Amino acid sequence: MAIGRKANGQLKKGYRLAKGGRVVKAKAARKRRSRRR
Repeated sequence: MAIGRKANGQLKKGYRLAKGGRVVKAKAARKRRSRRR
């Protein structure tokens, strides 16, 4: 996702901005995405 790439550029690698606007580890975000199914 473009958003994930932008977040990586602004924050540390492996991190991204969640929908709430907070920083979440890419791995954690992945787990949440699966659960949201």
